[in-house]
Amino acid sequence: MTRMYRLSFLLGTMVLAVGPQRLAPPSTTIDATRHPAVFPPDSALLTEIADTLRAIAQLPGLSIAALADQRVVYARGFGFRDIAAARLVDSSTQFNAASVSKVITATAALHLHQAGRMRLDDPVQRFIPGFPDSTDGITPRRLAAHLSGLPHYGPGYAAPDTRFTDVVTALDVFARQPRVGPPGGQYFYSTHGFTLLSACVQVAAGRPFLDVLRTDVFEPLDMPNSGPMRREAPTPTTTRAYERVQGRLSLLASHREYSYSWAGAGLRTTPADLVRMSRAYFHGYLADSVVRVAFTEQRTLAGAPTGVGFAWRVGTDFAGRRIVHHAGSNDGARSMLLLYPDERRALAFQTNVQWVVSVEPTAAVMAEAFFRSDRTAPTLRVNGRWSGSFDGAAASGEWEMHGAHGWITTPSGFAALLARDGVSVPRLPVRAIREGVYALITPWGLYPLRVDGSGTRVTATVDIGTRAWRMRAE
Repeated sequence: MTRMYRLSFLLGTMVLAVGPQRLAPPSTTIDATRHPAVFPPDSALLTEIADTLRAIAQLPGLSIAALADQRVVYARGFGFRDIAAARLVDSSTQFNAASVSKVITATAALHLHQAGRMRLDDPVQRFIPGFPDSTDGITPRRLAAHLSGLPHYGPGYAAPDTRFTDVVTALDVFARQPRVGPPGGQYFYSTHGFTLLSACVQVAAGRPFLDVLRTDVFEPLDMPNSGPMRREAPTPTTTRAYERVQGRLSLLASHREYSYSWAGAGLRTTPADLVRMSRAYFHGYLADSVVRVAFTEQRTLAGAPTGVGFAWRVGTDFAGRRIVHHAGSNDGARSMLLLYPDERRALAFQTNVQWVVSVEPTAAVMAEAFFRSDRTAPTLRVNGRWSGSFDGAAASGEWEMHGAHGWITTPSGFAALLARDGVSVPRLPVRAIREGVYALITPWGLYPLRVDGSGTRVTATVDIGTRAWRMRAE
């Protein structure tokens, strides 16, 4: 079967490559209907929240970047990329992108599709003749939405330790594994599916997959700090990876070989590079019709929604704004990229430890703090006890909020959940973003806290994942 894969790649090299276009320089005019500028960016608030979050979540390092008006308007590192050597994280520190690699791969595939080199609904056997699919139902479009029927890692899965030099030969890792169902039948998350998508990209382009990423994504979109994770040769600016052992940070005991899954989990990058990539979807590098493909939710054959377009997850944030995003988690890494298509803004963060975190609300609160802050407005003063409920059980505690700053005692139900992770935080910090909207800072990430002080009694509400927390002043 590997022989057929290689033959397919060789055939693909006969097709002349289409040179990638470069992103046009930033425009000096801004469409106010697409770029609502209600609040000036608040770098100080985002920095304060990020610093506090890193400390309370016990992260070795953290990096954040934001983009607006085609420019990186915020890029900052916190903490350490190497604790023992006291090397700090900065905006050029490279982290494992983990599954955010999938939207980088998707960007390359969509650019090939735009150039007429890759039809998204062709069966993969047209690219890889030896790949087993008796249905002809596995297509690039379904691979990108996890509708292929291919498996994921599964319980007890052991990643191969083999170094692959070609993504086509890496297909042998999973090609003969049992399928979870027919193509299109159900959503089933599969990183293997993106290895197959990368093989299709390679054959369609007629060049090695990593070369396609470089020429069609990294270079034209100004992503100088992005590339493959290479266990044998990390870059000088690649962060060390950490894990938590009995509640303490330690260097990751062993490092995975990612060459079998570069496309889905094995790229390295920075938050600044990630938000620069978002310009492909905002400013014409990809045509509007192609962007619609990327951001339109796919459905199963039975019409069930998947929440996924072409790799991108689609939805709304806590304020009802349209978002597209992708997160990733690997040993020693957590990554997130969040786009606001209607505002042409983006925010990304990465850290160098596997972190139990609510990534979507965390990124959304970071974006809210940076793009929509008005800290002169909050004048609320609360100092005393609160009562209410957490996850349906009665809860009570103390809180104190004075304008922009405050804290709330951790309810016992949440404290018990944190204790399972070996974490004890008696008080959770609160930072005002604007009147009625606060950032609640927890070991699990950031959550939007709604505070209403307009009546006779102050009330506050926040959802910690699926757990509702309701408070009122006594």
